[in-house]
Amino acid sequence: MATVPRAELARHASPQDAWVAVRGVVYDVTEFAEEHPGGAGLLHGLAGGDATEDFDGMHPASYLEQYLADKVQGRLVDDAAQNPAPPAAAADESAASPAPPPPPPPAAAPPAVAVAPVPVLQRPPPRRTPSQCVVEVPGRVLLIVGSAPPDARAPFLARARRPLPAGAVRSGGAYATPPCSFPLTLSARTQLTHNTFSLRFDVPASGPGAALRLYPGQHVYLRNAAGAARPYTPVSLDAAAAVFVVKVYPGGALGEYLKALPVGQAVQAEVKAFEKFQYIERGWYTAAGGAPRWAKNVGMVCGGTGITPAYSVMKAVLDNPFDLAHLYLLFANQAPHDVLLAEQLQALEAAYPSRVHVWYTVDAAGASWAYSTGYVDAAMLRFLPLDEDDLTLVCGPPPMVRSLKALLPTVSRAPVIYL
Repeated sequence: MATVPRAELARHASPQDAWVAVRGVVYDVTEFAEEHPGGAGLLHGLAGGDATEDFDGMHPASYLEQYLADKVQGRLVDDAAQNPAPPAAAADESAASPAPPPPPPPAAAPPAVAVAPVPVLQRPPPRRTPSQCVVEVPGRVLLIVGSAPPDARAPFLARARRPLPAGAVRSGGAYATPPCSFPLTLSARTQLTHNTFSLRFDVPASGPGAALRLYPGQHVYLRNAAGAARPYTPVSLDAAAAVFVVKVYPGGALGEYLKALPVGQAVQAEVKAFEKFQYIERGWYTAAGGAPRWAKNVGMVCGGTGITPAYSVMKAVLDNPFDLAHLYLLFANQAPHDVLLAEQLQALEAAYPSRVHVWYTVDAAGASWAYSTGYVDAAMLRFLPLDEDDLTLVCGPPPMVRSLKALLPTVSRAPVIYL
Protein backbone atom coordinates (compact mmCIF):
# COMPACT_ATOMS: atom_id res chain seq x y z
CA MET A 1 0.00 0.00 0.00
CA ALA A 2 1.22 3.49 -0.83
CA THR A 3 2.08 5.90 1.98
CA VAL A 4 0.57 9.35 2.55
CA PRO A 5 2.54 11.82 4.73
CA ARG A 6 0.50 13.99 7.09
CA ALA A 7 1.60 17.08 5.16
CA GLU A 8 0.11 15.60 1.97
CA LEU A 9 -3.11 14.72 3.80
CA ALA A 10 -3.39 18.32 5.05
CA ARG A 11 -3.32 19.60 1.46
CA HIS A 12 -6.65 17.84 0.72
CA ALA A 13 -8.84 19.91 3.04
CA SER A 14 -11.51 21.47 0.82
CA PRO A 15 -15.03 20.32 -0.13
CA GLN A 16 -13.81 19.84 -3.71
CA ASP A 17 -10.84 17.71 -2.58
CA ALA A 18 -11.50 16.06 0.79
CA TRP A 19 -9.28 13.35 2.28
CA VAL A 20 -9.51 11.97 5.80
CA ALA A 21 -7.49 9.43 7.76
CA VAL A 22 -9.25 6.68 9.73
CA ARG A 23 -7.33 4.06 11.73
CA GLY A 24 -4.10 4.87 9.90
CA VAL A 25 -5.55 4.67 6.36
CA VAL A 26 -6.28 7.69 4.16
CA TYR A 27 -9.56 7.87 2.20
CA ASP A 28 -10.80 10.27 -0.48
CA VAL A 29 -14.34 11.20 0.67
CA THR A 30 -14.95 14.01 -1.84
CA GLU A 31 -17.80 12.20 -3.61
CA PHE A 32 -19.03 10.23 -0.59
CA ALA A 33 -19.55 13.40 1.48
CA GLU A 34 -22.90 14.07 -0.20
CA GLU A 35 -24.16 10.64 0.93
CA HIS A 36 -23.03 11.06 4.52
CA PRO A 37 -26.12 10.83 6.80
CA GLY A 38 -24.80 13.53 9.11
CA GLY A 39 -24.36 15.88 6.17
CA ALA A 40 -21.43 16.75 3.96
CA GLY A 41 -20.43 19.53 6.34
CA LEU A 42 -19.23 17.08 8.98
CA LEU A 43 -16.80 15.39 6.58
CA HIS A 44 -15.70 18.71 5.12
CA GLY A 45 -14.87 19.89 8.63
CA LEU A 46 -12.63 16.85 9.14
CA ALA A 47 -10.97 17.01 5.70
CA GLY A 48 -7.21 17.13 5.77
CA GLY A 49 -6.90 15.49 9.19
CA ASP A 50 -7.30 12.34 11.24
CA ALA A 51 -10.99 11.43 11.69
CA THR A 52 -10.50 8.19 13.62
CA GLU A 53 -12.12 9.37 16.84
CA ASP A 54 -15.08 10.84 15.00
CA PHE A 55 -15.52 7.73 12.84
CA ASP A 56 -15.41 5.31 15.77
CA GLY A 57 -18.15 7.27 17.50
CA MET A 58 -20.56 6.85 14.58
CA HIS A 59 -19.82 3.71 12.57
CA PRO A 60 -18.80 0.05 13.01
CA ALA A 61 -15.37 -1.02 11.76
CA SER A 62 -16.92 -3.04 8.89
CA TYR A 63 -18.19 0.21 7.35
CA LEU A 64 -14.73 1.05 5.97
CA GLU A 65 -14.36 -2.15 3.98
CA GLN A 66 -17.96 -2.20 2.77
CA TYR A 67 -18.35 1.41 1.65
CA LEU A 68 -14.94 3.09 1.40
CA ALA A 69 -12.68 0.30 0.16
CA ASP A 70 -12.40 1.89 -3.30
CA LYS A 71 -11.53 5.29 -1.78
CA VAL A 72 -8.21 4.24 -0.20
CA GLN A 73 -5.30 6.55 -1.01
CA GLY A 74 -2.65 4.93 1.16
CA ARG A 75 -1.33 4.38 4.67
CA LEU A 76 -0.87 7.49 6.81
CA VAL A 77 2.71 8.10 7.97
CA ASP A 78 4.41 10.88 9.88
CA ASP A 79 6.32 13.30 7.71
CA ALA A 80 9.58 12.21 9.30
CA ALA A 81 8.95 8.64 8.16
CA GLN A 82 9.30 9.73 4.53
CA ASN A 83 12.77 11.24 5.15
CA PRO A 84 14.09 9.55 8.30
CA ALA A 85 17.09 11.06 10.05
CA PRO A 86 20.32 8.98 10.10
CA PRO A 87 20.50 6.71 13.16
CA ALA A 88 22.31 8.12 16.17
CA ALA A 89 25.33 6.40 17.66
CA ALA A 90 24.52 3.47 19.91
CA ALA A 91 24.21 4.33 23.59
CA ASP A 92 23.63 2.58 26.81
CA GLU A 93 19.93 1.82 26.45
CA SER A 94 19.49 0.98 30.10
CA ALA A 95 20.79 4.41 31.09
CA ALA A 96 18.83 6.32 28.44
CA SER A 97 15.46 4.58 28.88
CA PRO A 98 13.06 6.56 31.05
CA ALA A 99 11.12 4.91 33.80
CA PRO A 100 7.79 3.49 32.63
CA PRO A 101 4.80 5.74 33.37
CA PRO A 102 2.55 4.76 36.24
CA PRO A 103 -0.57 2.77 35.28
CA PRO A 104 -3.69 4.90 34.67
CA PRO A 105 -6.26 5.00 37.46
CA PRO A 106 -9.21 2.66 37.04
CA ALA A 107 -12.11 4.12 35.06
CA ALA A 108 -15.03 5.32 37.10
CA ALA A 109 -18.16 3.23 36.81
CA PRO A 110 -20.84 4.88 34.66
CA PRO A 111 -23.65 6.48 36.64
CA ALA A 112 -26.76 4.47 37.27
CA VAL A 113 -29.65 5.25 34.95
CA ALA A 114 -33.34 4.54 34.88
CA VAL A 115 -34.43 1.95 32.30
CA ALA A 116 -37.60 2.68 30.37
CA PRO A 117 -39.89 -0.25 29.50
CA VAL A 118 -40.02 -1.18 25.82
CA PRO A 119 -43.60 -0.97 24.50
CA VAL A 120 -45.00 -3.79 22.42
CA LEU A 121 -45.75 -2.64 18.88
CA GLN A 122 -49.16 -3.70 17.66
CA ARG A 123 -50.66 -3.31 14.23
CA PRO A 124 -53.12 -0.37 14.26
CA PRO A 125 -56.80 -0.86 13.38
CA PRO A 126 -57.88 -0.49 9.74
CA ARG A 127 -57.62 3.05 8.43
CA ARG A 128 -60.54 5.10 7.24
CA THR A 129 -60.97 5.20 3.49
CA PRO A 130 -59.85 8.37 1.67
CA SER A 131 -63.51 9.35 1.22
CA GLN A 132 -63.97 9.62 4.98
CA CYS A 133 -62.67 13.09 5.74
CA VAL A 134 -61.62 13.81 9.31
CA VAL A 135 -59.47 16.76 10.37
CA GLU A 136 -58.41 16.14 13.94
CA VAL A 137 -56.97 18.06 16.83
CA PRO A 138 -56.70 16.30 20.20
CA GLY A 139 -59.93 16.87 22.12
CA ARG A 140 -61.80 18.36 19.18
CA VAL A 141 -62.85 17.42 15.65
CA LEU A 142 -62.90 20.21 13.07
CA LEU A 143 -64.73 18.35 10.32
CA ILE A 144 -66.39 14.97 9.81
CA VAL A 145 -67.92 14.22 6.42
CA GLY A 146 -68.78 10.52 6.80
CA SER A 147 -68.73 8.99 3.34
CA ALA A 148 -68.58 12.30 1.46
CA PRO A 149 -66.57 12.40 -1.78
CA PRO A 150 -62.85 13.28 -1.58
CA ASP A 151 -63.45 16.83 -2.83
CA ALA A 152 -65.22 17.65 0.46
CA ARG A 153 -61.77 18.56 1.74
CA ALA A 154 -61.22 21.09 -1.04
CA PRO A 155 -62.13 24.25 0.94
CA PHE A 156 -59.86 23.17 3.78
CA LEU A 157 -56.99 22.25 1.47
CA ALA A 158 -57.40 25.60 -0.28
CA ARG A 159 -57.07 27.33 3.08
CA ALA A 160 -53.97 25.31 3.90
CA ARG A 161 -52.43 25.96 0.50
CA ARG A 162 -53.12 29.68 0.29
CA PRO A 163 -49.96 31.66 -0.58
CA LEU A 164 -47.63 32.56 2.25
CA PRO A 165 -47.52 36.26 3.11
CA ALA A 166 -44.34 38.21 2.40
CA GLY A 167 -41.66 37.43 4.95
CA ALA A 168 -43.27 34.16 6.06
CA VAL A 169 -40.06 32.23 5.48
CA ARG A 170 -38.70 32.87 8.94
CA SER A 171 -35.01 32.99 9.61
CA GLY A 172 -32.48 34.04 12.20
CA GLY A 173 -33.74 35.57 15.41
CA ALA A 174 -37.25 36.02 13.99
CA TYR A 175 -37.93 32.33 14.53
CA ALA A 176 -34.90 30.14 15.09
CA THR A 177 -31.99 30.79 17.42
CA PRO A 178 -29.17 32.34 15.34
CA PRO A 179 -25.80 30.55 15.20
CA CYS A 180 -24.28 30.57 18.69
CA SER A 181 -22.56 28.44 21.36
CA PHE A 182 -23.92 27.88 24.87
CA PRO A 183 -23.95 25.34 27.74
CA LEU A 184 -26.69 22.77 28.32
CA THR A 185 -26.90 21.18 31.78
CA LEU A 186 -27.84 17.50 32.03
CA SER A 187 -30.82 17.06 34.35
CA ALA A 188 -31.95 13.46 33.64
CA ARG A 189 -30.88 10.33 31.76
CA THR A 190 -33.13 7.38 30.86
CA GLN A 191 -32.01 4.17 29.14
CA LEU A 192 -34.31 3.32 26.21
CA THR A 193 -32.59 0.23 24.74
CA HIS A 194 -29.37 -1.66 25.44
CA ASN A 195 -27.35 1.10 23.71
CA THR A 196 -29.67 4.12 23.47
CA PHE A 197 -30.42 6.82 26.04
CA SER A 198 -32.80 9.75 26.42
CA LEU A 199 -30.98 12.80 27.80
CA ARG A 200 -32.80 15.82 29.21
CA PHE A 201 -30.83 19.08 29.30
CA ASP A 202 -31.90 22.31 30.95
CA VAL A 203 -31.92 25.27 28.54
CA PRO A 204 -30.08 28.37 29.85
CA ALA A 205 -32.31 31.09 31.25
CA SER A 206 -30.21 33.91 29.81
CA GLY A 207 -27.46 34.59 27.31
CA PRO A 208 -26.93 32.69 24.02
CA GLY A 209 -29.21 29.68 23.81
CA ALA A 210 -31.89 31.16 26.08
CA ALA A 211 -35.41 30.35 24.85
CA LEU A 212 -33.79 27.96 22.36
CA ARG A 213 -35.77 27.75 19.11
CA LEU A 214 -35.08 25.45 16.16
CA TYR A 215 -36.60 24.69 12.82
CA PRO A 216 -38.20 21.22 12.68
CA GLY A 217 -35.41 18.78 11.83
CA GLN A 218 -32.62 21.18 12.79
CA HIS A 219 -29.59 19.87 14.70
CA VAL A 220 -27.84 20.96 17.85
CA TYR A 221 -24.14 20.07 17.95
CA LEU A 222 -22.97 18.69 21.30
CA ARG A 223 -19.23 18.70 22.15
CA ASN A 224 -17.21 16.51 24.48
CA ALA A 225 -14.36 17.71 26.68
CA ALA A 226 -11.87 17.17 23.83
CA GLY A 227 -13.88 19.37 21.46
CA ALA A 228 -15.30 16.65 19.18
CA ALA A 229 -18.87 17.45 18.11
CA ARG A 230 -21.87 15.46 16.85
CA PRO A 231 -25.27 16.65 15.56
CA TYR A 232 -28.40 15.66 17.47
CA THR A 233 -32.02 16.69 16.89
CA PRO A 234 -34.15 17.26 19.99
CA VAL A 235 -37.24 15.06 20.19
CA SER A 236 -38.71 17.57 22.66
CA LEU A 237 -37.90 21.25 23.08
CA ASP A 238 -39.45 24.03 25.13
CA ALA A 239 -38.29 27.11 26.99
CA ALA A 240 -37.02 25.00 29.89
CA ALA A 241 -35.50 21.83 28.46
CA ALA A 242 -34.27 19.97 25.38
CA VAL A 243 -34.49 16.16 25.16
CA PHE A 244 -32.15 14.19 22.88
CA VAL A 245 -32.06 10.49 21.99
CA VAL A 246 -28.45 9.31 21.80
CA LYS A 247 -27.14 5.96 20.57
CA VAL A 248 -23.88 4.79 22.19
CA TYR A 249 -21.29 2.98 20.07
CA PRO A 250 -18.35 1.22 21.76
CA GLY A 251 -15.50 3.71 21.92
CA GLY A 252 -17.65 6.46 20.44
CA ALA A 253 -16.35 9.94 21.19
CA LEU A 254 -19.71 11.56 22.02
CA GLY A 255 -21.94 8.64 22.95
CA GLU A 256 -19.63 7.30 25.65
CA TYR A 257 -19.02 10.82 26.92
CA LEU A 258 -22.73 11.62 27.22
CA LYS A 259 -23.46 8.22 28.76
CA ALA A 260 -21.00 8.93 31.57
CA LEU A 261 -21.74 12.67 31.95
CA PRO A 262 -22.84 13.27 35.57
CA VAL A 263 -26.29 14.73 36.10
CA GLY A 264 -25.87 18.43 36.90
CA GLN A 265 -22.82 18.87 34.65
CA ALA A 266 -22.99 21.00 31.51
CA VAL A 267 -22.02 20.10 27.95
CA GLN A 268 -21.13 22.69 25.32
CA ALA A 269 -23.76 23.02 22.58
CA GLU A 270 -23.76 24.88 19.29
CA VAL A 271 -26.45 25.95 16.83
CA LYS A 272 -25.32 26.44 13.23
CA ALA A 273 -27.04 28.03 10.24
CA PHE A 274 -29.63 25.59 8.87
CA GLU A 275 -30.59 25.66 5.19
CA LYS A 276 -30.86 22.02 4.11
CA PHE A 277 -34.57 21.78 4.97
CA GLN A 278 -37.05 24.06 6.74
CA TYR A 279 -40.62 23.09 7.44
CA ILE A 280 -42.46 26.40 7.72
CA GLU A 281 -46.15 25.61 8.32
CA ARG A 282 -49.32 24.32 6.61
CA GLY A 283 -47.35 22.07 4.25
CA TRP A 284 -44.95 24.79 3.12
CA TYR A 285 -41.23 24.05 3.22
CA THR A 286 -37.95 25.13 1.69
CA ALA A 287 -35.00 23.01 0.61
CA ALA A 288 -31.40 24.17 0.23
CA GLY A 289 -32.45 27.78 0.57
CA GLY A 290 -34.78 27.61 -2.44
CA ALA A 291 -38.24 29.07 -2.92
CA PRO A 292 -41.07 27.76 -0.70
CA ARG A 293 -42.87 24.66 -1.97
CA TRP A 294 -46.08 23.03 -0.80
CA ALA A 295 -46.70 19.37 0.11
CA LYS A 296 -50.10 17.77 0.61
CA ASN A 297 -48.58 14.78 2.41
CA VAL A 298 -45.20 14.19 4.05
CA GLY A 299 -43.61 10.75 3.81
CA MET A 300 -40.58 9.81 5.89
CA VAL A 301 -38.16 6.88 5.67
CA CYS A 302 -35.98 6.58 8.76
CA GLY A 303 -33.48 4.14 10.20
CA GLY A 304 -32.43 3.96 13.87
CA THR A 305 -31.73 7.36 15.41
CA GLY A 306 -32.61 8.93 12.07
CA ILE A 307 -36.13 9.08 13.54
CA THR A 308 -35.30 12.17 15.60
CA PRO A 309 -35.43 14.88 12.88
CA ALA A 310 -38.50 13.23 11.34
CA TYR A 311 -40.25 13.13 14.72
CA SER A 312 -39.63 16.85 15.19
CA VAL A 313 -41.29 17.51 11.81
CA MET A 314 -44.27 15.34 12.79
CA LYS A 315 -44.71 17.29 16.02
CA ALA A 316 -44.51 20.63 14.20
CA VAL A 317 -47.24 19.55 11.78
CA LEU A 318 -49.56 18.16 14.43
CA ASP A 319 -49.12 21.01 16.90
CA ASN A 320 -50.56 23.46 14.35
CA PRO A 321 -54.39 23.07 14.20
CA PHE A 322 -54.46 24.62 10.72
CA ASP A 323 -51.82 22.29 9.26
CA LEU A 324 -53.68 19.51 7.44
CA ALA A 325 -50.68 17.57 6.09
CA HIS A 326 -50.94 13.79 6.41
CA LEU A 327 -47.86 12.00 7.73
CA TYR A 328 -46.54 8.61 6.64
CA LEU A 329 -43.51 7.08 8.40
CA LEU A 330 -41.64 3.95 7.28
CA PHE A 331 -39.28 3.14 10.16
CA ALA A 332 -36.46 0.56 9.86
CA ASN A 333 -34.58 -0.99 12.79
CA GLN A 334 -32.51 -4.09 13.55
CA ALA A 335 -35.00 -5.71 15.95
CA PRO A 336 -38.37 -4.89 17.57
CA HIS A 337 -36.72 -3.92 20.86
CA ASP A 338 -34.53 -1.39 18.99
CA VAL A 339 -37.48 0.73 17.82
CA LEU A 340 -36.95 4.19 19.30
CA LEU A 341 -39.83 6.48 20.34
CA ALA A 342 -42.25 3.60 19.79
CA GLU A 343 -44.55 4.73 22.60
CA GLN A 344 -44.61 8.31 21.33
CA LEU A 345 -45.30 7.22 17.74
CA GLN A 346 -48.18 5.00 18.80
CA ALA A 347 -49.59 7.87 20.85
CA LEU A 348 -49.58 10.09 17.74
CA GLU A 349 -51.35 7.38 15.75
CA ALA A 350 -54.00 7.09 18.45
CA ALA A 351 -54.52 10.87 18.65
CA TYR A 352 -54.62 11.40 14.86
CA PRO A 353 -55.84 8.10 13.38
CA SER A 354 -56.65 9.52 9.94
CA ARG A 355 -53.50 11.64 9.57
CA VAL A 356 -50.61 9.69 11.10
CA HIS A 357 -49.64 6.40 9.47
CA VAL A 358 -46.62 4.43 10.72
CA TRP A 359 -45.14 1.18 9.39
CA TYR A 360 -42.15 -0.67 10.77
CA THR A 361 -39.62 -3.11 9.37
CA VAL A 362 -36.88 -4.96 11.24
CA ASP A 363 -34.09 -7.25 10.11
CA ALA A 364 -35.68 -10.26 11.82
CA ALA A 365 -38.51 -10.92 14.29
CA GLY A 366 -40.63 -13.68 15.79
CA ALA A 367 -44.01 -14.91 14.61
CA SER A 368 -45.85 -12.37 16.79
CA TRP A 369 -44.34 -9.40 14.91
CA ALA A 370 -47.19 -7.58 13.13
CA TYR A 371 -45.16 -5.58 10.60
CA SER A 372 -42.52 -6.18 7.89
CA THR A 373 -39.14 -7.83 8.07
CA GLY A 374 -36.10 -7.19 5.90
CA TYR A 375 -34.47 -4.13 4.39
CA VAL A 376 -36.59 -1.33 2.95
CA ASP A 377 -37.58 -2.32 -0.59
CA ALA A 378 -39.77 -0.98 -3.39
CA ALA A 379 -42.88 -2.74 -2.06
CA MET A 380 -42.52 -1.08 1.35
CA LEU A 381 -41.94 2.34 -0.24
CA ARG A 382 -45.41 2.17 -1.79
CA PHE A 383 -46.74 2.69 1.73
CA LEU A 384 -45.65 6.33 1.32
CA PRO A 385 -47.42 9.14 -0.58
CA LEU A 386 -45.52 9.31 -3.86
CA ASP A 387 -47.19 12.00 -6.00
CA GLU A 388 -45.56 15.18 -7.27
CA ASP A 389 -47.30 17.33 -4.65
CA ASP A 390 -46.07 15.14 -1.78
CA LEU A 391 -42.69 15.24 -0.01
CA THR A 392 -40.33 12.47 1.11
CA LEU A 393 -37.78 12.94 3.90
CA VAL A 394 -34.98 10.40 4.44
CA CYS A 395 -32.66 10.03 7.42
CA GLY A 396 -30.71 6.91 8.30
CA PRO A 397 -27.40 5.05 7.99
CA PRO A 398 -25.40 5.33 4.74
CA PRO A 399 -26.30 1.85 3.38
CA MET A 400 -30.00 2.66 3.67
CA VAL A 401 -29.54 6.11 2.13
CA ARG A 402 -27.54 4.64 -0.75
CA SER A 403 -30.25 2.04 -1.41
CA LEU A 404 -33.05 4.61 -1.31
CA LYS A 405 -31.29 6.87 -3.79
CA ALA A 406 -31.59 4.02 -6.27
CA LEU A 407 -35.06 2.80 -5.25
CA LEU A 408 -37.10 5.96 -4.78
CA PRO A 409 -36.88 7.23 -8.39
CA THR A 410 -38.35 3.91 -9.57
CA VAL A 411 -41.56 4.20 -7.53
CA SER A 412 -42.01 7.88 -6.64
CA ARG A 413 -42.52 11.26 -8.26
CA ALA A 414 -42.30 13.13 -4.95
CA PRO A 415 -39.34 15.42 -4.15
CA VAL A 416 -36.84 13.79 -1.79
CA ILE A 417 -34.76 15.55 0.87
CA TYR A 418 -31.98 13.70 2.70
CA LEU A 419 -31.69 15.09 6.22
